[in-house]
Amino acid sequence: MNNPWKLGTYAVEAGIVIAIDRITKQWALTHSALATTYNPYPTCISFDLVYNRGISWGLLHGPECYTFFLINGAVITITALVALHALVWFRAQRSILGHVLIIAGSISNIIDRYWYGGVIDFIHLHYKEWSWAIFNVADVAIVAGALIIAFSTLRDKDAVTHL
Repeated sequence: MNNPWKLGTYAVEAGIVIAIDRITKQWALTHSALATTYNPYPTCISFDLVYNRGISWGLLHGPECYTFFLINGAVITITALVALHALVWFRAQRSILGHVLIIAGSISNIIDRYWYGGVIDFIHLHYKEWSWAIFNVADVAIVAGALIIAFSTLRDKDAVTHL
């Protein structure tokens, strides 16, 4: 039998991820003009506010409503599937920390899509001519969650049966 306190711990972890993401995005919205004129951080990081209506790395970004709503539907569907997968793992008494990170990051990005018409991205890593895609804290949580699930699956041969 699963411990109900464990589920509560996961809910708190999700809340923390969402709160940190919302706070940092609000900071980005408030300080976006400042970031372009004053950057006290090393030259490899800057804060450049963008609204991403597409998916990762701005793919499928565009002004068309139908594309935006199709992407939103796909994101919501994938988030629901990750939640179902988390339920299977939780019932099998496996850690669902990776799932929680993905779901929390996705929920915060979904909030952006509906409140702002696109995901607020603002962290820009770069060095000389090299530039990484602009991202946010929720994106970091999603990638970390995916890596945790992947490593957990590779480490545990029985995990394949739970996919």
